Order: sequence, then C-alpha cells, then structure tokens
Amino acid sequence: MVATLRFLLALAIAALLAMPIVSGDGGENGGGTGIWILPRATFLAGGCSSTPVDQKAVPSLAADLVMQVSTECGSCTASLVDDVSGVPVSLTVVGNRVRLPASLLQALGASAAKASLVILDAQGYGYSMSVSVSPASGVLVKVY
Repeated sequence: MVATLRFLLALAIAALLAMPIVSGDGGENGGGTGIWILPRATFLAGGCSSTPVDQKAVPSLAADLVMQVSTECGSCTASLVDDVSGVPVSLTVVGNRVRLPASLLQALGASAAKASLVILDAQGYGYSMSVSVSPASGVLVKVY
C-alpha cells in the first residue's frame, strides 16, 4: 500500500512538472527581448505602398529602438534621412538587427522632426519607413 502511494505521488509530481505553465507572453513580440520583429521584406525597386504595413509606437526616447529584419534580406545597410535638413545618417547593422540609437531619437525629438528610414540589401529587398519623433508622445515608426 505504501509503495502504491509513493508511486502515485511520484506520478502526480511528474505530471505537474510536465504541464505547461500559464503566464504572460513576455512582451510585445512574445519573447520579451525588446526587439521589434519587422514584417516580410519587399522589393523596393518596384515602389512602396502608400498605406503602412506595420507600425510601432514607443513612448520613451530613453532606449534604443532595435529592429530585426526578415530572412528575405541578406546582408543589409540602413540609412536615416532627416526630412527637414536632408542629412543622411548611417545606422548600425549587426547580423539581421538594425539599431536606432536613443541619442539620435532624442536629437530628432528636440525639433519634433520626421525622418525617413531605408533598410536595403544588395538585391533590393528591404523596408521603407517613416519615423516621427516628439518629446511628448515618443516615437512612431511606420513600415511601408
């Protein structure tokens, strides 16, 4: 009898450990890493859509905005162009992640500026984005 109870107790503990735990998804992208996973890349030489495919609003200018490009893109480059001054800024790309630094967002936010962001690989696949920065409302990035 005691052996049967011990066996049933061990079986109950094993079943509890094997069951998935119900909890939160860990963040907006399901992984909780703070990285925005971009939608599928498009062929930019054919032109861009006038309606946004995806967008992300970030209320704070204190942290970098990190974006992960899709697997359709090969080795890519990223450039941000201020719409007012026309000054281009090259962004850091490591692997398939593009980093928009907080210092750049804060500089754009000081003048409540808008900018255009282009991520492009050698075959012409990538993203065309608009970046709107405001100190009051944060950053709004739209993917076209």
